[in-house]
Amino acid sequence: MVDRRSSGRRFEKPREATRLSLLGVLVCIAMIPFTVIAQRHRDTLGTVARAGVVRLPDSSTVVLASGARVRYDRDFASRRVLWLFGSARFDVVPGSPFVVWTETAVARTNRASFAVTAASQESTFVLVHTGTVQLRALNEDNDGAYRAVSIGAGSRALALRVVGARLIPP
Repeated sequence: MVDRRSSGRRFEKPREATRLSLLGVLVCIAMIPFTVIAQRHRDTLGTVARAGVVRLPDSSTVVLASGARVRYDRDFASRRVLWLFGSARFDVVPGSPFVVWTETAVARTNRASFAVTAASQESTFVLVHTGTVQLRALNEDNDGAYRAVSIGAGSRALALRVVGARLIPP
């Protein structure tokens, strides 16, 4: 590569400097996907709440038991999806589907008052006070092979990773 100085004389740039600058550009380009992934991960961490009463951005309330926690994204008001670890009671205001994920099940409702206990990595227990809740157990492959059960007011159900979701007789 030839470059000109103010004196008008020509000189050659060392090839090593050109290679290093090219390598630096390639490294910067290679880092772009990692920064995008890190930004997306940071955006999805959302809010984590611990024991006590939590008012969600859509005005629904959650009463978390001691040691329980709930996590939801910053866009909760539009998506209404959260993750529960432990036991909680939900009072869901009417609106789009409200989804509660645990390690072993997913519960969906549009409007209900219900309690969820996700005490282990193998089971989730749901008791519905008012409204209806759909409960589906998740298996190891997280596929849709397990059917969902509909739980009405005054009913309860159990979701087990190995057998699916079942209503519990009164």
